[in-house]
Amino acid sequence: MALSLNQVPKLVFGEGALSSAAEYLQRLGAKRPFVVAAPYVRGFAEQLHDAAEVDVSTVSEPTVEHLYRLMEAARAAQPDAIVGIGGGSVLDAAKLVAALCDGAQTRCGESAI
Repeated sequence: MALSLNQVPKLVFGEGALSSAAEYLQRLGAKRPFVVAAPYVRGFAEQLHDAAEVDVSTVSEPTVEHLYRLMEAARAAQPDAIVGIGGGSVLDAAKLVAALCDGAQTRCGESAI
């Protein structure tokens, strides 16, 4: 059985990361980024891109049900880029969205997430 893995093409972190991420989105030509952000950085997330769909619902230790809802929101937004801004759970959730948003990958034992 063949396994296909979509990987995040670029990670930006540290001082100046927000402006670097905004510049990177511009270079990519992103028109509809989906941003998974911690509630405390909502303002920064909204500055990232004029047309960004910002989701601030992810908190520490998100449930599987939350991740299903997040995937539904991301797929409904039809993003051309995924960005995570925040701590561990938010970044993990953003990576999951980036890997699974197109529906090409599945979880073991299930047809799709």
